[in-house]
Amino acid sequence: MVKLTMQTAFRAASSVRASALFPKQFQTAITAQATPAAISAKPSIERSRTAWKMRCDVFETVYNPDRLRLGNKVLRKELRGPAIASYYPPASPVKKKHIRAAFPLFEFMDEREDYRRQINEGRRRRGKGPPKKKDPDAKRKRR
Repeated sequence: MVKLTMQTAFRAASSVRASALFPKQFQTAITAQATPAAISAKPSIERSRTAWKMRCDVFETVYNPDRLRLGNKVLRKELRGPAIASYYPPASPVKKKHIRAAFPLFEFMDEREDYRRQINEGRRRRGKGPPKKKDPDAKRKRR
């Protein structure tokens, strides 16, 4: 007796007739099922709905016969919040201002503030700084 897997059966079926593949007892069952009347017969609406419901139960999908937009596709997706939250390390409860308050005798360099001052000095040298304030004495002189 020869054992056939589904792959070998499909490969062989494309090139060889069914009589060469299957024994006589299975040939009648195969030809009886593949009649044109059996293929073209449509199941009733109730039967197709019950089959649909059973399929939803088996594959754990939502049975939605009215085809409403329920948003199940979005709800099935994995949540992004925990991944985004775990990307950044937790914030330290100790801030620079706490350290400065604890050690007032030391001078701590603030790199951001130093960089900001350098940029502003460069802008002032090029004439891009804030405009000069009006001189209150200039009004009195004009009159």
